Amino acid sequence: MPIFKADEAKCRKDGICGKLCPMLIIKDNEQKFPEAVENRMPSCISCGHCVAFCPHGASCLEGITGAGAAPLRDDEAATPRIDRALLPGAEQVSALVRSRRSTRSFSDKPVPKELLTKILRDCDWSPTAKNARALRWVIVNTPEQIRKLGDLLADAADYAAENDPNAAYPEIYRRLAASWRKGFDPFMRGAKQLAVSVVKKAPFDMSDSAIALTYFELVAHANGVGCCWAGYFTTLSNSYRPLYEFLGVGDGEAVGGGQMFGHPGNRPSAITARRRPPPQA
Repeated sequence: MPIFKADEAKCRKDGICGKLCPMLIIKDNEQKFPEAVENRMPSCISCGHCVAFCPHGASCLEGITGAGAAPLRDDEAATPRIDRALLPGAEQVSALVRSRRSTRSFSDKPVPKELLTKILRDCDWSPTAKNARALRWVIVNTPEQIRKLGDLLADAADYAAENDPNAAYPEIYRRLAASWRKGFDPFMRGAKQLAVSVVKKAPFDMSDSAIALTYFELVAHANGVGCCWAGYFTTLSNSYRPLYEFLGVGDGEAVGGGQMFGHPGNRPSAITARRRPPPQA
């Protein structure tokens, strides 16, 4: 159970930490300093709002910051101060999201481990329901793994076409399997790497996964790496046990989705218009 404390030497008694605690754990004591309500601390989800929003650096939450708290990683401070000069403006964010395109043409140059690690670290800050953080990544990262994955996906497509009464497109699945075996890659589109979101089966698990995968795609785009949502992979992996075994997906877990990624073979030069739904009457 995390422990909340306030540094009385730094605290300005402004009540911000208590006001913004989503679980209503923090209240003022008789001296107007914030403290945790003891019987509510088990409800703490370690979201860190009390720390993040304190402008004076007075709030301490075990495992997040404070005396004796370990950094998140050896090369990072537990709670670095936000440098607002580094934040992109609205126009830069707009340009980033509007220029994003699904990449289906990849170069042979793999994304190096250092850059992939940087992208995945930034994805740690994607929100999850109740701050559960019940999500992990599996990276398919070598030519041998990609070939094995393609073989398993072809087998899964044949299996779904023959045995799954709920398969939406059995004929398409058969064509996908046949194409792979003829040397064409309809599953990965030539991508040499795949990021898989593995979630614990729980309420909001797929929502958490979709958010994390979206973070992955946008952070990758900002770093010059192209992505494409792995739709066939996601659909087939959750109905074919050998794919789970290949990916190391355990009991109580599920594949939330995947992003094919790599250095783009081609880059877009224009931002196209997007259709909008018709206005409601």
